[in-house]
Amino acid sequence: MIERLCPVTLPYELDTVATFAVDGFNGRGLADDVMDVILSMATNTPLTDGIAPDRSRMRDEFPYFGEAFART
Repeated sequence: MIERLCPVTLPYELDTVATFAVDGFNGRGLADDVMDVILSMATNTPLTDGIAPDRSRMRDEFPYFGEAFART
């Protein structure tokens, strides 16, 4: 179980969609909510921390998370 919760490397099959989910790992996409997956696996219960990546700021090219927020 510890290998599943704390993998040294993530497996990834080339030319497939990356996904990091409770039912399996195949790399990790930028929008995958990793904390929710780990919490759910650790407790064996679907859990959420209420925080998710802001998909509207993600871009298709580097840097993937866009420009920094403006300072106020």
